Amino acid sequence: ASETEWTSATTKALLTCQVDGNLKPLKKLFRTHIKILDRYSSMSHLSFDKILRLRIIGIITKEVHGRDIIERLIKTQTMDIHSFEWQVQLRFYWERSEQTEDCIIRQTITKFTYNY
Repeated sequence: ASETEWTSATTKALLTCQVDGNLKPLKKLFRTHIKILDRYSSMSHLSFDKILRLRIIGIITKEVHGRDIIERLIKTQTMDIHSFEWQVQLRFYWERSEQTEDCIIRQTITKFTYNY
């Protein structure tokens, strides 16, 4: 779920950047990710069983990666969801139709349905 939330939030920020003509929405999203990472980091020092600790570390790793991508989008002044800098990212979307609800993974021109 965190991947779809990250994709949705970043897409929304990029769309707003394009409309507003500035990077403020991405910068705000970046600050939000810093706050989230601070909370997770404080949790990583608590005493958890091994499995829960590994899960928290995995979440932190994904969030750091998301933060780094947002930072790169800011540095490259990306303000368009069609830009190469955004399209090369692995993006996760929920797509709903009358019959199905699927997690779709997109990168550049590829599209995969997530299965497990």
